[in-house]
Amino acid sequence: MSTSFIAAAERVDTRQRILEEAARWGLYVHAAFVPLSIAGMQLGLALAGLSLLALSLLGRRVWLRSVLDLPVLVLLLVVLLWPWDATIGSRLYRTFLSPLIAVSVLGLRPQTMRSDALRVLAIWAGFALIPSLLAWVQFFAGVDVLHELGLRAKPVRPPIPLYSERYAATGFFKWYIRLAHNLSAPLCLLAAIAVHGALSPRWRRIALVAAAAIGAAVFLTFTRTAWYGLALAALVLAAFGGRRVFATTVIGLAVAGAVLFAVQPGFRNRVLSTLSGERNQDRIGIWQTCAAVARDHPEGIGFGNMPILGQPYFDQVAPETVVRAWCHNTFFTAYVEGGIPYLLATLLFWIWLGVAFLRMARGTDPLGRAACAGGLAGLAAMGVNALAHDVLYASETVYGMGLALALAVILARPPEREPSA
Repeated sequence: MSTSFIAAAERVDTRQRILEEAARWGLYVHAAFVPLSIAGMQLGLALAGLSLLALSLLGRRVWLRSVLDLPVLVLLLVVLLWPWDATIGSRLYRTFLSPLIAVSVLGLRPQTMRSDALRVLAIWAGFALIPSLLAWVQFFAGVDVLHELGLRAKPVRPPIPLYSERYAATGFFKWYIRLAHNLSAPLCLLAAIAVHGALSPRWRRIALVAAAAIGAAVFLTFTRTAWYGLALAALVLAAFGGRRVFATTVIGLAVAGAVLFAVQPGFRNRVLSTLSGERNQDRIGIWQTCAAVARDHPEGIGFGNMPILGQPYFDQVAPETVVRAWCHNTFFTAYVEGGIPYLLATLLFWIWLGVAFLRMARGTDPLGRAACAGGLAGLAAMGVNALAHDVLYASETVYGMGLALALAVILARPPEREPSA
């Protein structure tokens, strides 16, 4: 009797170890493909999530509680339940679960969760260098690697707006904005760890070089909000270094911006077009259309429905608009699709996590403080992008941001808390 019981327990233990490894490797695959491929990042996350589910069925506690739980779950509940009589027009809400899955996978080994999180960040950075190096080729030659390999029917070679002599970097994605948004939040965390994370000199140099290369790729997308978002993120990171570092960063950003404005016509044209009513007429038409939808449906039209239900409004309000999807403003889109509840849930996501990182930064070690700085910088950068784009409606963006937030939350935990997490 006791022998059979012991044998059964050993079999369960073996299965759990196998599933733990599967979950961990699923997260590694997810991190590797986040800057490369939607299919790859989804497959890796699916492996991690299914492994967690199987572990829970074997009686293992897998959900690691964190500051991410409340804002993510509130966002999900509002999207799924409000308005109660509306259908859901998109399955993108499932991407919101990605940071919770990543945190729970890393929590399977409490004693090493921080080192595991650093490993995941290193994997992301290593694979992010691939589109970062490709960005230079795309900038000068407009090469679409997937098309050249026969994996994409039509080539993606977007010329830079107002600078048609060169092409915007897209990496392996379909549009340059997606690459910029995908890389921004993890880049902020990597830069924070490199600058404030008390790394050894060797790893510090490696991290700084990788961050510089990935940052250059974001620049070569020529996405204006990504530029402004990373500039704000740099100020956030500098604020964690004290007044002198902050002042030096402000001067450095001003000098770099002035030099680029003087010598790079594409940068100059893109910056000048930011406040140009003529150049942004399409966005004005989109906002007017969304305002008309909101007036007729104050409780919202349901998550993901703007590209469908909004078409008659585009025909009436802004028939010349070419891009007819969401509202080119994450918070405006939230209000149109879910009324006040969805807007508040979206604001809660940014505010709750921002306050949480500020609070956690007071009670942790240098690595944890650096992670808090990186998480806060990532939120700031993506908040700027959210003002002119729908960052919650692209898998590439949500997975990149989710991975960065999950790693920041794990790294922010004080070492002494790891065994009891």
